[in-house]
Amino acid sequence: MGSSFYNSDSSAAVVNYQLDVGTRGLRDYQTLLRKNDYKGDLSKFMLPAEYIEPKWRADDALEVTYDERAAFLRGENVTKVHKERDTVVLNGIVIVVRERHMNKQIAVDEFMKANRLK
Repeated sequence: MGSSFYNSDSSAAVVNYQLDVGTRGLRDYQTLLRKNDYKGDLSKFMLPAEYIEPKWRADDALEVTYDERAAFLRGENVTKVHKERDTVVLNGIVIVVRERHMNKQIAVDEFMKANRLK
């Protein structure tokens, strides 16, 4: 397991780890775990690849930046996370999106596909 950083009372942590995915090499992942989750499936509460720069707030909510480019730069696909929501709950923890960086080309491609223009 890689690095972890905990909320104020150490009851939850963002855990960073790597997995060997064969010929594609190593991939970096982040998961949001509570104390009792460490013995289970680490991927159960994975943070989407688009959530970057996580920081704990004083109220133990997790603040993140939503950045579609981050997923592509790490060799991953954009996940099905709701793009317009300001708050999401994962593993009983509130995640607040403080800022968004949208990939304009992805937005254009999605519009074209949805309207059958491609």
